[in-house]
Amino acid sequence: MVYQAVRRRSPQAEMILLGPAGNGKEPAYCWAYRKALHYYHRDDYAFHPVSGQELQASFHATKSAGTQLTDMNYDIHTGQILGLGGKIVAFLASLISASLPVTGTIIWWGRRNKAKKPRKLQTA
Repeated sequence: MVYQAVRRRSPQAEMILLGPAGNGKEPAYCWAYRKALHYYHRDDYAFHPVSGQELQASFHATKSAGTQLTDMNYDIHTGQILGLGGKIVAFLASLISASLPVTGTIIWWGRRNKAKKPRKLQTA
């Protein structure tokens, strides 16, 4: 019943995610995504847990710019928003970020254990 209502309200959706109904007192949530495995362009729905009546609907086109940016959070951080090139850039940025503490420790350890050179006396 919920799936059919979402499919009717968002016919362009390639992916629909149904949330758990919980204990029967909280609304059942559902999200309809325009593209499969892209989470930034979605319509949000809330349904009564017993009757299945639609309580709330929030469509992507009517969301504020801030809410749309919040919806893009996962896709931005994984690079998915720019496709394969974005994923490669995100991977390289993550790899470099993860290597910084390791390389910093190696440099610090090397400087700490460096043999001290004897100082030459200068003659005037």
